[in-house]
Amino acid sequence: MRKIKTQAEIEKRQNRNKVIIALVFVVLMVFSTAGFALFSGTGISSKKNTKNYNGIEFNANENGYWDFKIQNQAFQTSYTPDETQEIESDFISISEINGKPLYFVNPEATSLNEIVYNLGRYATRYQEACLKGLNCTNSDNIIKTCDDNVIVFQESNETSIKRNDNCIYINYSPGNEIIVGNRLIFKALGVQ
Repeated sequence: MRKIKTQAEIEKRQNRNKVIIALVFVVLMVFSTAGFALFSGTGISSKKNTKNYNGIEFNANENGYWDFKIQNQAFQTSYTPDETQEIESDFISISEINGKPLYFVNPEATSLNEIVYNLGRYATRYQEACLKGLNCTNSDNIIKTCDDNVIVFQESNETSIKRNDNCIYINYSPGNEIIVGNRLIFKALGVQ
């Protein structure tokens, strides 16, 4: 048989239960806030997303790109210079395209987007073209020669950037067009 409790005993027990429940909620809130702060990607873990190359700081953003600045201008690439430095490349300078039109032959869309985003601001305009002597995928494109600033994308067994007069040849094996395009960006901007 249960013992009959007075009103004071019942209220005391209810108050104790309320205090216990309140403490459980406070502890839960403290631990959830601490967990969020520790595991949300801020603080110590963000240092892993920063690299330094030749005095330029590269920061990984939430979209998987590397952001960096040169002379207060923002740039963005898929790779860092460390990842592209083994790719053979002839000398390229941004001054060669600065204030002049830039033409692309057989562009790979994924690599072209990054090249245009980063280097297109220096050209007066950019457009797709055909290179005289090469098979052209679009006969409506204008024909250009290596007297103009032309970037030619060509699938190859080698991964390199070669130049012939004002023609820059981006040679890439399938799947490597972006990393080779990033090497071109770093060379042109003087990062490498």
